[in-house]
Amino acid sequence: MRVLVTGANGHLGSNVVRALLAEGHEVRGLVRPTSDLRGLERLPVELVKGDVRDAQAVWDATLGVDAVIHLAAVYETVDVDDVTMRQTSDVGTRNVIVNAAVHEVKRLLYASSMVAVGFSDAPDRPRDEQQYNDRARHPYFRAKVDGERAAWAQAEELGVEMIALLPGGLLGPHDHRLTPTTRFVRDLVAGTAQTVAGGANYVDVRDVAGAFVAALSQGEPGRRYLLTGDHVELRDLGHIVYTLTGRRPAHVPLPRAALLAAVHTSAQLARWRGKAPEVDPLMAEESIGRFPVFCHEAATRDLGFYPRPVTPVLADAIRWPARTDALDASIVEGMYGRLDPSALALD
Repeated sequence: MRVLVTGANGHLGSNVVRALLAEGHEVRGLVRPTSDLRGLERLPVELVKGDVRDAQAVWDATLGVDAVIHLAAVYETVDVDDVTMRQTSDVGTRNVIVNAAVHEVKRLLYASSMVAVGFSDAPDRPRDEQQYNDRARHPYFRAKVDGERAAWAQAEELGVEMIALLPGGLLGPHDHRLTPTTRFVRDLVAGTAQTVAGGANYVDVRDVAGAFVAALSQGEPGRRYLLTGDHVELRDLGHIVYTLTGRRPAHVPLPRAALLAAVHTSAQLARWRGKAPEVDPLMAEESIGRFPVFCHEAATRDLGFYPRPVTPVLADAIRWPARTDALDASIVEGMYGRLDPSALALD
């Protein structure tokens, strides 16, 4: 099958490309002219330079393909360029779906996110694919919710066979620019981030990439699949980091209201000084004291999705910045004997 991957150079994209090639598919990647292409080095991929917001570029990229995996998105959580994020989500997705219809593409896989389902108020109340995050306020969360809903409406209108896949927090190799998800884990190890009340849901990017490839032939059109991992409370996450590295992240045992007040005050001070806040207050409201706990039974049943446990996911998430000089050398040196960075498989 000849498959177009938009955003092919990104963290998920470069792993999806590898998974496609491993299954014998031909891959075409749509990447911006200024894209960082380190994740695609030495891979037999046909690259088309262009932006998903450019209808002509998407037309050229879609011509002659059997399927499209639409991954192109802006993933930032602090100091967000809301206009670019929205245009990429709204205009870009519209271009992809219109061209999928015009070129009679057999299947479209749309990358959404667990945040489009939303987090639970309690760790024992998992959310599922039938739910949407109707209280989203942060620009990234809103873009994911509104973008997916619009994609479904457009796909139905134009008769495009679409499947939405909703990954958890992606960790693992080939994250060359360090997404916010990887940066948080890196900062926990470096001692510049703390754990607070609430939870996390991490999944290995290679497991998610495999599920995308499986969905090309095994997914049920018209449905959403959560590709999430084990829920872990943030305090326990700190314990796992300590076990793996010998470095213990600080935990701030304050209630949600006190933490949010501190975040808002810190953000106001940062903006008064002309700087971006370290933590976006809206992101804090979405995540502090919230629990990303989900049911991914549909993906296991239909796509053979069996995500690896959180500890090995975190181990490789730490090995990646350690191998790419994104962690101080003295910290990496202290990890040997516990967590060998060279043990990360990069195939």
